Amino acid sequence: MSDQGQTPIFTANSRRTLRVVLTFGALLALLLLAIGGLYTTAGQLLDQAALDIAMQRASSFDWVNGVLTNSISLYTVAIAAGVIMLIAAVRGRFALALRAGVMILGANLMTQVLKTYLLHRPYLGIGFDLPNSFPSGHTTLLVSLALALAAVLPREIRSITGFVLSFVVAGLVISIVILGWHRPLDVIGGILVAFMWAMALAPQEEPSPPSDRLNTGAIIGSLAVLVLLITAFVIKRDQLAATLTHVSQGVPVDALAAGSRALAHIYTVGTCAILAALVVLAINLVVYLQTGRKRA
Repeated sequence: MSDQGQTPIFTANSRRTLRVVLTFGALLALLLLAIGGLYTTAGQLLDQAALDIAMQRASSFDWVNGVLTNSISLYTVAIAAGVIMLIAAVRGRFALALRAGVMILGANLMTQVLKTYLLHRPYLGIGFDLPNSFPSGHTTLLVSLALALAAVLPREIRSITGFVLSFVVAGLVISIVILGWHRPLDVIGGILVAFMWAMALAPQEEPSPPSDRLNTGAIIGSLAVLVLLITAFVIKRDQLAATLTHVSQGVPVDALAAGSRALAHIYTVGTCAILAALVVLAINLVVYLQTGRKRA
């Protein structure tokens, strides 16, 4: 069927409104997450328990540790950002190259300012008394680079690239938690920062035909996973509260996990699924709203 007679699922104005709502919604979620995760005992307990249990699988991710350690540096990041901007410039889209650069720089500067100067994690007797690590700089960097790359590519390959990148980055951010580099809430904070900047700066193009099932499927699938996990969280909130009570009373998380393998698996899988779903949703949603779709 030709494009004639097709009507956009979202008009230009409605897409723009949705992007504004999602941008400020991500900022609000970031602030609420910071308050709940950094300054409350329950938030710190939940975050630390998920980290400690997930880290029991760290030996399986040693190779990822080497890859991340050897590949993330100031020079490699500068090269990656330069290549992304060059792709847009070669396509003759110099404004887009500037947008991509600001997207990467802005997100990562915001994370460092928040983490170093504006937020702190008071020691409430949980875990170790360490400097604040929220939001995760590694996560912000990975997600912002993926979003900027997807934004500068031609629309013919943007969706498939964004789809693949979302799962690659999801695997990397899960590894960041399992390796003990960051707590889960740190990672979620990094995702929100990168998403917010991309949602605000990715250009809004004319809608394209509704031929991309990967993009829309990834959005629907990740939303479904998040809804299922939130539902499970609500249903099992009493069991979770009991576990956190044990932890707050000094029972080591390792001992709880060793006593219940099922509990350890549930916490680990749930944590990884949440992080993966958020990354997949963030990247594919930005691609969707940048490119748009038409009804057949």
